[in-house]
Amino acid sequence: MTTRRHFLIGTAALLGAPAIVRAQTKEIVVGGPGGMAGLMRDEIIPAFEKRTGAKVLFEGSRSVVNLQKLQTGKDKPAMSVVMMDEDIMLRAGVEGLIAPVTPSGVKGLSMVVPVAIAKDGMWVRYKTPRVAVAFNSTRVPGGVPTWAELWDGKYRGKLAVPHMSLTSTANVLTIAAHLETGKPFQEAQYDVDAGFKKLRALKPNVMAFYNNGQQGQALLEQGEAWAIPGEITSYVLLRKGEGVKIDLAAPKEGSFGIPSCVAEVKGAPNAELAREFITELLDAPAQKLFAERYFDSPANPSTPVGPGIMPPSEIFNTDWEFVSKNRAAWIERFDREVVA
Repeated sequence: MTTRRHFLIGTAALLGAPAIVRAQTKEIVVGGPGGMAGLMRDEIIPAFEKRTGAKVLFEGSRSVVNLQKLQTGKDKPAMSVVMMDEDIMLRAGVEGLIAPVTPSGVKGLSMVVPVAIAKDGMWVRYKTPRVAVAFNSTRVPGGVPTWAELWDGKYRGKLAVPHMSLTSTANVLTIAAHLETGKPFQEAQYDVDAGFKKLRALKPNVMAFYNNGQQGQALLEQGEAWAIPGEITSYVLLRKGEGVKIDLAAPKEGSFGIPSCVAEVKGAPNAELAREFITELLDAPAQKLFAERYFDSPANPSTPVGPGIMPPSEIFNTDWEFVSKNRAAWIERFDREVVA
């Protein structure tokens, strides 16, 4: 099969000017989430290519895989832009694999809310999936008005709870600590002992702990599980829009976020073009697509949003650096104290 690379080489040979072709070809590789590959390749990237005359190759994968690519290609990176979850982006920042995003380089920084610019400009949160309580709207027709309700006896044996190895469970630990102590989220997230104490009290209501998102989601959609603490808009509201009888609550205590982030790769090929692409993700057309397709909170406040989408300023952003440092110990403790 003729690849794009073969086509370029063949065309260059035909014209007798390979150096000229290479000089005129602006190309970057973007590493991003595999679940967004369709939207990126069908809509966002074609619009960018048309405007700039450049070529963008999108490699869709999980955040940890993209991090591994950055690590193995540190001395000669192939990717110019990387899109990852914030807890993984933190590791890339610590290892010096990404370059600071500055207002002079990325014009789009002026479009986003201040909270979207993370770690002194090391990366940008281009959208934020909201984390709250997912529920089966047939089993719980009145919805779930509070997180605290999940500890009520009516949910005995009816909850599917994500394992601590899944990202959103760090938020569940925070809400548990908040309910146990009354501390605001900002303080409660560090009161880990209180959080585990409250999670142990939830055990009678748990029908299953799962470490694969699809397992829990299947239980919820089938109505075997009535609710899941710690699910996200990108899954729940998407499935609701497809006619599945599930919904995402807006509990009175508040909602959490798992930011989706973008950064320039340190030493990136075509770095200027990489910065233009980051601006593309922050501009209104792309932000509108993210909100419409995934129901996530946009970083650009001028983006029109539908019901169920909160602005980032109303979503609590967890200290993911604290989570990253402690997750391994929490997983072991979760298995010992909560699952067992």
